[in-house]
Amino acid sequence: GERVTSVNGVTKDFGQLCQERGVPPWWRDRLPILEHAGEPVWAPLLGFFTGAAPYLATSGEGVTPYWQPPNCAE
Repeated sequence: GERVTSVNGVTKDFGQLCQERGVPPWWRDRLPILEHAGEPVWAPLLGFFTGAAPYLATSGEGVTPYWQPPNCAE
């Protein structure tokens, strides 16, 4: 039921966004969300949220988040 806003200003329900981006239902409650000062900044497979705007607007080298899902076969 939580709503998130992408950097392009579109606000959607988190579950709807996951479904649109092809995130399997069993990953959704375990998907890590990078936050700063309580604001969502980035999530794997979903991209950046408005909380990242100050960081995306700066020049120079930045940080590229990377997430690899756990191997479910192990």
